[in-house]
Amino acid sequence: MSKTLTESSSRACFRVRCCALGSIVQVSVLGLRKHSRELGLNWEELSNETRASWMSLVEMLELAPDETSVEKLLLEAAKSRLGVALGTMESCLAARGRLPWSCQSKPYMRLASATYAPLSLDGGDLFSAYCLYFESLRRRLSPWLDNEDPEVMLNSILVIARNEYQTLERRLNEAQVEITYIPLYSPPDVMRVAQQVPQCPLCGQLMERDEDGDWSCEKCQIKDASYLM
Repeated sequence: MSKTLTESSSRACFRVRCCALGSIVQVSVLGLRKHSRELGLNWEELSNETRASWMSLVEMLELAPDETSVEKLLLEAAKSRLGVALGTMESCLAARGRLPWSCQSKPYMRLASATYAPLSLDGGDLFSAYCLYFESLRRRLSPWLDNEDPEVMLNSILVIARNEYQTLERRLNEAQVEITYIPLYSPPDVMRVAQQVPQCPLCGQLMERDEDGDWSCEKCQIKDASYLM
């Protein structure tokens, strides 16, 4: 991760923050293993999903892709896996007759505000900035993540993961290039490639693949063979 901070500050901050939040979630989930039986938690599934999400964020930080489509594909992979992890944690609480902390509750508000540690990108590289930010976040969040009550730990991870999920969603909504989603996994030496989805030349809505592999618009009943890939 030797990319220097030559890209826009806002994008660099976003990548550092998301990767740090993903790391906090992953490390905290590892700490839940000793409580998995008590919580009735499918720890292996949860750990696999949070790790897959985290690795997509690490890849985004390491590659620092300039193409919006490539960045979006990595974000989609991270968001998809994180969504499954959120469902696993919420289901665990529901099985115990509990509800996740409400966004209006005091514990939620205090913890959510603590996730916004000061982030400095004064020189160096993205990896150094990420390490410093991760350590800063971990110290701020330790009262919740190191709590002896496993339900407090689980709720705390949920709050942080939701924060991360919402951050990923906002960034995806800002992206201008729509993509066709392809595999979550790929060999580590092969960059995943995004495909641009064309708009219908008549109505402007996104086209879809038909049975022949052509881009087509169901509304206008037309095909556009020039977009064959």
